[in-house]
Amino acid sequence: MLKGKELMKRSKRRVLQRVGAIGLALATQIAVAAPKGTPNFIIINVDDLGATDLACFGSTYYETPHIDALCAEGMKFTEAYAACSVCSPTRAAIMTGRYPARIGLTDWMRFFGGENEKSL
Repeated sequence: MLKGKELMKRSKRRVLQRVGAIGLALATQIAVAAPKGTPNFIIINVDDLGATDLACFGSTYYETPHIDALCAEGMKFTEAYAACSVCSPTRAAIMTGRYPARIGLTDWMRFFGGENEKSL
């Protein structure tokens, strides 16, 4: 008959075996249920592009065949919100995942060159 520590070792071993078996069973189910591939996301951020300047959004003036193909094969967003009306804060928000005001960027970025910078 088992006593004390020996009984405890066997009990721990059985518990670990059962937990391991359940974990393995769950892991295989999760692997089977997982999608085959991860989706790809393409974010196109363009300055001065109107809401209907792309053919896939109704333009009859501009031809945008490659963007139209992406739009036909994927998901098209018809409504969006930009926290700022200029490009720099919007791009910073996309790259950081934070509101422009939180990172202190609410206007376009101005480049100030050094003393030796040639400019107009």
